[in-house]
Amino acid sequence: AQAQQLIPHLEVCWGSLPTRRPLGDHFVGRCNCPSKAERVEEEGRLEPANKDERDSVLEIMRRHFHLHPLIPDENGTFKSAETIHRECAAEMYTWCKARGYYRLWAYLFSSWYSEGQWKLWARSAEPNSIPTVKTTMIVESHWRILKHNYLHRFNRPRVDLVVWILITLVIPDAIHKISAILSGNSRVFKVRWRADFKKHWRANAKKEVDPENVEKYHTNPVSWVCGCRAFLFDRILTCKHLIHCFEPPNPEFFDAVKRYTTPPFWRDERLILRPEFVT
Repeated sequence: AQAQQLIPHLEVCWGSLPTRRPLGDHFVGRCNCPSKAERVEEEGRLEPANKDERDSVLEIMRRHFHLHPLIPDENGTFKSAETIHRECAAEMYTWCKARGYYRLWAYLFSSWYSEGQWKLWARSAEPNSIPTVKTTMIVESHWRILKHNYLHRFNRPRVDLVVWILITLVIPDAIHKISAILSGNSRVFKVRWRADFKKHWRANAKKEVDPENVEKYHTNPVSWVCGCRAFLFDRILTCKHLIHCFEPPNPEFFDAVKRYTTPPFWRDERLILRPEFVT
């Protein structure tokens, strides 16, 4: 019943035991669902039958994760967070329905596409900004650094020793690095995404770009958004179409450019648009 509120064309009887259908006409059998008479096995496979279908499910979910109201689709349309959620759930339901995977759909909806679960993993759940991290990898990285850089000489250290190391070593080092980042002192410490950004920029700058594709994907260098697939999946939000719109920057640009969670996602006075893209 909750899924049907999200997907109006959802067939409640499909894959549902009669005793598990919502109250009303569906419960007493007075409905027109084509699958009402189908026999539902209580046990069976949960996952797809072959690797190609498993890869398809993962690819669909990967795309659903990256969709966001601030990124246009290939038609240049900016969709709301509610529309994205509704269309993604409907697409996954249609995929499972066409292959008869009602048990897979039940799992995907209850664990991933229901309203409560969707907001935990889809970045469109925060419609006003795009976070710079995707998962809990920052927390995991913190524990990795703590164990390998500060506690590598100890096996199951006492709690008081760990607290002492946190206060005297870890926190001062973190403050020192943050101060260097805020002051722009790259000689002391440089955030790691700068090297990735520089690498992505130079790699994309070497690629040939069809001017018609810049218009086709509704590339907007002022807002720093593009409707191409590469931009959607890129973790630092770059693509060859956007980079093609700017003059080649000087080396200092890569140490000074600033990253934001709202458009434009990259900002610096050294970013100069090519004359043909100035509006």
